[in-house]
Parts: sequence; C-alpha cells; structure tokens
Amino acid sequence: MSKRYADPLGGVDYTPTPSGNFVLDTPAAYRTRSWLMSEIKWGTPIKDVPSERNLKEENKTDVWYRLPNGKWASVFKDFGIPRVTIIEFHNDLYHTRKLPSTWVFNAFGPIAIRFFKDLSGNKKRDKNEPLDGSMFHTTAENEAELKQGNTITMGNSHGCIHMNPADRNQLTALKAFRGGMDLIIHPYNKKFTTK
Repeated sequence: MSKRYADPLGGVDYTPTPSGNFVLDTPAAYRTRSWLMSEIKWGTPIKDVPSERNLKEENKTDVWYRLPNGKWASVFKDFGIPRVTIIEFHNDLYHTRKLPSTWVFNAFGPIAIRFFKDLSGNKKRDKNEPLDGSMFHTTAENEAELKQGNTITMGNSHGCIHMNPADRNQLTALKAFRGGMDLIIHPYNKKFTTK
C-alpha cells in the first residue's frame, strides 16, 4: 500500500514499505513481544506440561516451550498464553483442534529477512546501523495455507514485504537472501517502462 492507514481493529497502522538503498542482514527466525503469538520463534518445540499429561483435555491449562539451553519453560507464565488459546489458533490455521509439536504461530513465519542502511559502505551492519523495522517475511496464515495445499491469500502489511512461502523457499534455495547483498526498494510512485 502506498500510504498509511489505520487498522480497523485498532492494531498497528498499516504503512508503506520504506524506499531506498539497503543491505540485507543474515536471515534468521524473528521474535518480538510487539505481536501476539510472536514472542516464541517459529519451530520451537512445545509440549504439554508433564504434570498435566494425565488430566482430561479440558483441565489442562499450560504448555511448555523449549529454551535455547534445552530447558523447558511455561508459555502461560512467560507470555500469558493459555493452552486453550494455542489449540484454538491451531484450529483456525490448520483446522485441527490439537496441540502441535512445534510453535507454528509466529506472525513472521520461520525466518525474516531484515535489512539496514549501510552508512559505512562495508556491507556489514555496524553498531550505528540499526535494522529497519520492515522486513521480508511470510505469515502464519500463509504457511498454513501452503502446508495444506490451499491458495495463498496475501494480506496487507505494516510496512513489511509479505512473501508467499513457496517463493521464499525458492529464493532461499537460489541464495537470493545472503547477508551483505544490496537491496533497492523503489518508491510506490516510480514507474517502470519496457521498450
């Protein structure tokens, strides 16, 4: 979209992607407390709390997620997300009411391709070169659509560049997202002609 407009549900405004010359950072899983369900990286192992394993389904309240050090922690305690919400999100995305074995709810998909203004010209991100808030990424909804063989329905972004997961996979295989590569984002009003 070429101009900012308010989210009708009261969330973050929808904004244009910034234009300019950038350099790609190394693609990586992304997490943020700013977006619901995105506090945990995509693919993080999750499981029922062992002490709740013998309870009836409706009495289970929490889920554990594995920390980078291999220990397990409480999703509810750390992020306030109860087990029932996780199962409802899974049902919304995959049409099965179950607890998956990994976190498939991050709004930024499995990886995000971020970029920065290379002020020094060395193709590396220095301390005074922050990552832009916009990035290339898929969405949890599009990842679910691809996995189920459904048509990919792209939605508006908040300044990011949403990608079809199949396109992301193909471009990643072609090494199109290597850190240090140049990226030019043209303004919305720029016209391209062919001769």
